[in-house]
Amino acid sequence: MKAWTKLTSLLPSKRRAARTAKCLQIEQSEYGNVVARRRRAVDEEIARITLEHNQRYVGNVQAPGLLERALLPTRVEYLRGLFGEHFEIRQRLGKECPDLLTNASLKTLEDEMIRSVEISRVVRDDEFKMRVAASGIPERRPLYRDDAEYGEVIAYVRRRVQQLRLSNEVGLGKPSGLTRDQKINIGAVIVAVILGIITIALTLTVPEVRRFIGLDKPPPATPATATPSK
Repeated sequence: MKAWTKLTSLLPSKRRAARTAKCLQIEQSEYGNVVARRRRAVDEEIARITLEHNQRYVGNVQAPGLLERALLPTRVEYLRGLFGEHFEIRQRLGKECPDLLTNASLKTLEDEMIRSVEISRVVRDDEFKMRVAASGIPERRPLYRDDAEYGEVIAYVRRRVQQLRLSNEVGLGKPSGLTRDQKINIGAVIVAVILGIITIALTLTVPEVRRFIGLDKPPPATPATATPSK
């Protein structure tokens, strides 16, 4: 059983699946670093804008809505920058792992990003409601609901996914050189050809080998000549 498991693990399909899983792990690790870095930056920018707004609009009836409008460009740019770097990571790793650029993989990536946009919108709405409740003055107009900007982010995601899909279909997303599996297969063929040539050369040139495999027969023994008696 162990030998069979080891044998199946060497199959091209198994190696390809393992390589793709490894690339996905690398992508998630790199993307996690991007999220942490950009999250720190956007939190600092939101804190700065909020402080300036609170100092300028103390007691203003529409202050919560105006703050959300002031924060909107920062929130939208955060999402676009985040997704942009994620696309760059996917495109780079897709050159080594073509399975990352299949229609199914790109559809999964697109759905995840759109879900992130929806979650960001819900969190933003919840924060706005908390600010309105803290102010004690209800917001008379939904100034915070600028869904068009979030719609532009979703459109951006779909455009980038389509670009990756088209690039993969025309071969731009494929590796410029040979993959590791292709190199191994080519090496195995070369070794087999060399061994075949050596075998043929030995067969044709070495008499002992020719006789061993039955191509040549040893010469018949010469009968001994009787010595005439005197």
